[in-house]
Amino acid sequence: FKVQNDAGGVAKPGIGQTYLPTEGWHHVVATYDGTYAKIYCDGQLRSRETTMPAIGQIPSGQVTGLGYQPASGTSVDQGYFHGSMDETAVWNRALNANEVAYLYNSGAGVAVSAANPTIAAPTVVMPTPVVHLALNGNLTNTGSSSGTVTATLVAATDGVSTSTYEAGEIGQGLRLDNQVLSTTSETDFTGGTYVSVPYTMTDEGSVSFWFKVNMTPYNHMSLMDNSVFKEDWEIWYNNGTGNGQAAWRLDYQYTNQVGTAEDSIGFDGEFHLYTATWNRSEADPTKVDVFFYVDGEVANGAFPEQIDDRWLNPGNTVFFGGGNDGNQHSVGTYDDIRIYDVELTPEQIAELFISVPPVVDIPGDATGNNIVDEDDAKRLATYWGATTKAEGLTWWEMGDFNNDNVVDARDAAILAANWGFGAGSSESTATAVPEPSMWLLLTGLFAVVLARRQR
Repeated sequence: FKVQNDAGGVAKPGIGQTYLPTEGWHHVVATYDGTYAKIYCDGQLRSRETTMPAIGQIPSGQVTGLGYQPASGTSVDQGYFHGSMDETAVWNRALNANEVAYLYNSGAGVAVSAANPTIAAPTVVMPTPVVHLALNGNLTNTGSSSGTVTATLVAATDGVSTSTYEAGEIGQGLRLDNQVLSTTSETDFTGGTYVSVPYTMTDEGSVSFWFKVNMTPYNHMSLMDNSVFKEDWEIWYNNGTGNGQAAWRLDYQYTNQVGTAEDSIGFDGEFHLYTATWNRSEADPTKVDVFFYVDGEVANGAFPEQIDDRWLNPGNTVFFGGGNDGNQHSVGTYDDIRIYDVELTPEQIAELFISVPPVVDIPGDATGNNIVDEDDAKRLATYWGATTKAEGLTWWEMGDFNNDNVVDARDAAILAANWGFGAGSSESTATAVPEPSMWLLLTGLFAVVLARRQR
């Protein structure tokens, strides 16, 4: 399977001869999601490559050939296939691994997690997380332990590291900007900011969260660790100076890198979903099975799973952002942190990745950080009265919330009606009107801008 961009970058994932004997039928699926080109054979991912920058959409009017390569430019039809084909289909999105397995199994076994034109999507039943931090302006726990487990943001003491809420993958996310002493080794240091959750992992469970790296390189950056020891019950970036491999391990003395992703996520400025699962053996309590998933799929690495790994009792606190001395603190944005007391199935993990709601503009949010606040008021005041679009901004980003290509009092009324949306409320509900001081701010800003224009 070949994908080539305008710059000449080529991705050519292939199926090895071992997996493709010429006798008998084989099920082949090729996907491209804008970053990765993947090829599956008989329900299993066999190769994945990336080509940057993304090629974008294929121009209309192009011809797709099944069983041959269509003519292009001066070339003629060629590359004819000698064999048989059946059940061909084309989707306008990249299928995930679970959907490919579902197709290979003729609709049996692994369920499809999103609707598509040819198969109905069965409902995926999701368990309730014990801990759920939506991170919409606060650390409110909406999981089943909401009455007993309270997450806290440990403030930085180094005088440099900071935290703030910004646009996340789902609503808002928590951004941690920690001081980094070294990106080439695990330099011991303290004083950063991180999230602390007083919870003891159960014998069976899962942890899942969205994360976006905000610096590069990012070798050894900790994403999750545990109070039992800095190297145990840990998700982190390993060898991030080269290609940002993500890894998860339970007991570092038994298996050094459980679930290392062989093909990196890399510093692409995007959110990615990391999910780790474990299930302690009832027959032999010293053993545990662990799995690692990236963006809803089993990690395509040297160790995406470990069967009969060694069990290690966890500590009573889980950290996100680097809570143990000696672990590199996070420089990035978290969103939708979930901890379960059950091992999620592949279908459920794929559902977490696929079921992200579409991004919807919040009336009054000109800056796009999912909060209607002073920054939006300042933006609206800056472009008050504008009837032409400013270079580099959309009308919405200028403060035109009713889409009439004018920034005026009607837009100010919309901003006022949604004042406080997303700030300090787990439900992200807006207050009726701004505080009196904010009305003064709005009025003052408008007056300043109008006075300048009258000079």
